[in-house]
Amino acid sequence: YSLTRSPDWRKRLKGIQIILKKPSSDDLRYVITFLSDPDWSIRKEVESYCLANPGICKEYLLNYGLYSSDESVKNTSYKLLLKMGYKQDAQLTLAKRYEEAGDIEKAASYYEKSGFVSKSESLRSESRKIHVFEKRIDISLNLSDLFEYIKKNGLVVKYKCPSCGANIELDGKNEIYYCPYCGTKIEVLSVKELIEKILREEG
Repeated sequence: YSLTRSPDWRKRLKGIQIILKKPSSDDLRYVITFLSDPDWSIRKEVESYCLANPGICKEYLLNYGLYSSDESVKNTSYKLLLKMGYKQDAQLTLAKRYEEAGDIEKAASYYEKSGFVSKSESLRSESRKIHVFEKRIDISLNLSDLFEYIKKNGLVVKYKCPSCGANIELDGKNEIYYCPYCGTKIEVLSVKELIEKILREEG
């Protein structure tokens, strides 16, 4: 292992070659990190070993390479798995990785590529529900400010009477209003709920 940490690429390459003669599980996990080595010959050595030993390397590329925080290791692992013929395994692993990370769009995209269309649609549907829920929270928090602003600035909200359908203008100065046409009682709380409903539908 000491050779692989050398700043001299020749020594690092020699260390990798020694390890790959009879690698243990820990060795393979370690060697995969060299898929992002700055020296081409070292990357090539590791790639060649993986391609020559797909049965041994598949698990490590899926469970460590694709889960690496190093983008270069992740991308190279993915390409190697494709070359080995493990396309669906690689796509499903990436889908799960992105789902766990909360990147729903990427997760849905990889589920779709791997043939799991219903899972992809389900994820996107859930994502839309969460997005709408977040909008509802924002609307609820800001309605009080909206009515306070209306009161201070003398603005008018146009509102349709729920009973007769007549247009009513609300200035935000009162807690309770009455329709001038049919006398229906309109509470500010109901107006807030109506505005929230309109904003949700438009959003």
